[in-house]
Amino acid sequence: MDRVLTPQFAYRYESSLKSEGLLKGKTAQIISSSHGPAFVSKMYGSTVTRWKYSILKFCGIKFTGASILGRIDSKVDTPERRQAFTRRICETVPSAK
Repeated sequence: MDRVLTPQFAYRYESSLKSEGLLKGKTAQIISSSHGPAFVSKMYGSTVTRWKYSILKFCGIKFTGASILGRIDSKVDTPERRQAFTRRICETVPSAK
């Protein structure tokens, strides 16, 4: 991310206190995995929350949603569950195919 979302491409400072996101009109969906249950990340914040405000909004990108595969490496985590998550992502995000 630090090589792509650079000053004068993704944002610029108008003053020492004000910045302008230069990627207005762009959208992003965050896809993530977690060892904890997905609802915990959504309720209490996680990297998704930090990315949403600290990176995407700062650069002018509209956040469209998050898909989190939770409880990785737990008893409920199976190859079939991961494949179903991957299929759902491919159906949701056209460029993920």
